Amino acid sequence: MQLADKDGRIPRVEVRVNQTPITTISVVRSMQPEEHRIVIPRLLLRQSGFTTIELRPEASVAASRVTPEDKRLLGVGLIAMRVAPSIQ
Repeated sequence: MQLADKDGRIPRVEVRVNQTPITTISVVRSMQPEEHRIVIPRLLLRQSGFTTIELRPEASVAASRVTPEDKRLLGVGLIAMRVAPSIQ
């Protein structure tokens, strides 16, 4: 995934799991495959059901408030992940 504003700048992105901030990614250069990983602490994962992972770009703006000249980023990335109990 690549996030960039209209001028091609890549922002800092806050990562939240079930609304809890866990890290901020700052991509100022190409990332190596191992740098794409984000470890989510087990305590933040629900025993069952859905877990939400939000990607909030720094200086993002709601699409309804953007103008054609706006240089800010649009929106928020949202991932829903199904968590199942491990089989032992």
